[in-house]
Amino acid sequence: MTKVTLKKILQDNWQNFLKKKIKRIPKVIRADVIETVEKAMDCGRLEKGYTEYMCLECMES
Repeated sequence: MTKVTLKKILQDNWQNFLKKKIKRIPKVIRADVIETVEKAMDCGRLEKGYTEYMCLECMES
């Protein structure tokens, strides 16, 4: 069975959505929606950067 993820759903359907239904998104937030979806599709790619969190207490020991 193939694992279905939100990222995969977006990758498979985003271009079709842009062509046929992007105008359903209010113009005032359209650019933000596009930016957010494109970031979600790039998630997990090291060349796009990443954030690393560390406990400051653990760093001292």
